[in-house]
Amino acid sequence: MNILTDFCNIDELTVDALDGFFRRHEIKHTLRGDQDGMESFVVSERIPDVSFYFTNLDRSKDSVDRMVEGLPEESKKIILSHNSFPGEDGYSRIFKALEESQTTYREFLGRCIKGHLDLGFVNSRIAAMTEKDRGFDMKFMPGETTWTPNLWLFPKNIRSVEEHIDIYGIIFPLYRGDGEMFSLAKVCRHCGKYFFAKTKRAEFCSDQCRKDYFRLNK
Repeated sequence: MNILTDFCNIDELTVDALDGFFRRHEIKHTLRGDQDGMESFVVSERIPDVSFYFTNLDRSKDSVDRMVEGLPEESKKIILSHNSFPGEDGYSRIFKALEESQTTYREFLGRCIKGHLDLGFVNSRIAAMTEKDRGFDMKFMPGETTWTPNLWLFPKNIRSVEEHIDIYGIIFPLYRGDGEMFSLAKVCRHCGKYFFAKTKRAEFCSDQCRKDYFRLNK
């Protein structure tokens, strides 16, 4: 399953929907989580200073208490302000941020569906990562065909939901020479979900959708 289309196909961003998305694609933690030995939070590039959890605050109270144990009250407030749990005031901004990212990726897929692999968009995503002093530089150059650009250099760390999607859903396929898949981006004629087809003639994301469509349109 491609992480890009899977993210774009989430109809409603909820805690359960995001948790399922992260489990399917084995997104466990950010670089900070790796350093701290915690795997229960992630960040969005749109709100990079806030780590958001999928577990209720009450269930996570012990881990939070351990995190701030022995710290001055002011330090505790600062640390807790950078962590957000379901049920807390302001948690909805996580969904708003990711909805904005969904819109951006859907627009990218929309251009692919119309026959345009937007390397400008891809390079802008790479540039956003290189601006963070990440110790690497990358760029896509035109290849032998529109759908097979050449890539040079490579990323080292992944620090947000969007970077997971950029790297595993867009950059790695292009790096592997699978750019042709973007020319096969489609929206299912039955369910309306995004998918990468096996042939240009395909109209449905699955045999089930094809059968259901013709059953309903007899």
